[in-house]
Amino acid sequence: MTPDRAGHGLTYGQIAYSDFRQSAASIRSGATIELVATITNTSSRAATEVVQLYLRDPVASIVQPVQELKGYQRIDLAPGTSRQVTFHLSTEDLAFIGQDNRPVIEPGEFRVWIAPSAEAEGVAGKFTLLG
Repeated sequence: MTPDRAGHGLTYGQIAYSDFRQSAASIRSGATIELVATITNTSSRAATEVVQLYLRDPVASIVQPVQELKGYQRIDLAPGTSRQVTFHLSTEDLAFIGQDNRPVIEPGEFRVWIAPSAEAEGVAGKFTLLG
């Protein structure tokens, strides 16, 4: 048997991502947003999964990465079980180095997704950082 998502050194199980939820549609400076997904082992084998949180800031004043890893959690799942995975992003996690070589946090819309790798869709949402 070959691993699911072969080539990434991940699990032999079949893992499904679902039920994306976020604590708010918008946040203000100094706040934190909670992002949650349900991870399910749909196979008959025990599995270990590295659940990853990615962020994209498509309208920053300086071009930002298409996807930026902001967190990850390694979880073990018995066959047929599910687990909720929760990430917290603070507004400081949205900072980047500006034109004056200092950290800057700009208001705008951010895309977030929880997935097994940078190449996978996973589950996604978006929120707005208010000025």
